[in-house]
Amino acid sequence: MFNQNEEKESRPGDSEEEDEDNADLDEEEEELIDIDSQDEDDAPKTSLSTKSPRKLTRLEEKMMQNALERQKSNVLTKQIVMGREFKGDAFLPSPKVLVFEDFVVNEPLHLKLVLTNVSFTFNTFRLLELPDEVKNFFEITYTRPGRMSAGKSCTIDVEFTPKVSDEIETYIPFLAHTGPFRVPVRCLRKKAEIEVTHRVISFKGTVMGDTDKRNLIVRD
Repeated sequence: MFNQNEEKESRPGDSEEEDEDNADLDEEEEELIDIDSQDEDDAPKTSLSTKSPRKLTRLEEKMMQNALERQKSNVLTKQIVMGREFKGDAFLPSPKVLVFEDFVVNEPLHLKLVLTNVSFTFNTFRLLELPDEVKNFFEITYTRPGRMSAGKSCTIDVEFTPKVSDEIETYIPFLAHTGPFRVPVRCLRKKAEIEVTHRVISFKGTVMGDTDKRNLIVRD
């Protein structure tokens, strides 16, 4: 008969397996604690303080700056001196019309444009974007003059590089403090103009069977 109070006989290796299981549980608990601590560190920290505003991002700063520039560019001011208000174009172009004559495709042409402040007092201007259909044909360079007193001039270099053989009639848009103004532009392709020395050739006095000659000169 077996004694019920007798302790069970321990098998070899049972204690080692229990120790390994306990060690595995301890490691899993440590990993869970590490993960919880990382989640707490990575979680966004909120502050209840509202004293200092949030710093703008670079994109927000750029958008705000562009909005301010657009607002400034759209602001026009009246120019009133000694009770008189200036009206009309504030800058006089010379020449009044830019004409690019005898152009050849892909061969650039240069012209100088001089703008003179003809308003009552200080004024300034800036170049606006050319019409979409011709903006790739022109390159306009100049040194920004800033505030220009009455009578002061600014020289602008205009380069025209034709891409097609079609003649062009367009304009260069500007914006002054007193309002917008334009400078007309004409681009004329190279073409022949034929001239002759005689409009009518007469063979008077020539009878049947005779041979007669007249000289005719054709010029370009």
